[in-house]
Amino acid sequence: MPRPRHIFILEDDPDIGFVLNLFLSSEGFQVEVFPTVSAIEAKWHNCLPDLFLMDVRLPDGDGFEVCKGIKQDCMAKNIPVVMMSAHLREDEADPVADDFIAKPFDLHDMVTRLNTFLAVAG
Repeated sequence: MPRPRHIFILEDDPDIGFVLNLFLSSEGFQVEVFPTVSAIEAKWHNCLPDLFLMDVRLPDGDGFEVCKGIKQDCMAKNIPVVMMSAHLREDEADPVADDFIAKPFDLHDMVTRLNTFLAVAG
């Protein structure tokens, strides 16, 4: 049996984080939700996921800056980063990110998109 794909979610809204964790876990993913930039940075420097799913606006930073940091990190740069936001349109998304999902989102569509990146990544 293949190991579950590991997703780090950076989302400061506890309700959205809860729903994503519940749904993605039920789809067979191993999920960790981080409410702040500092929390996710402390973790990914020691343990890398298979994919990052990140909000843009956060209480202690900017998801786009975190994405740039991931893509500049020699150990993490090839890990897909999917950004999400209720405040931006897809054409305003960061070109460094691998994909952008506008909020509100369809959970089934999100899983399809995440699986596409995970299949390509390995």
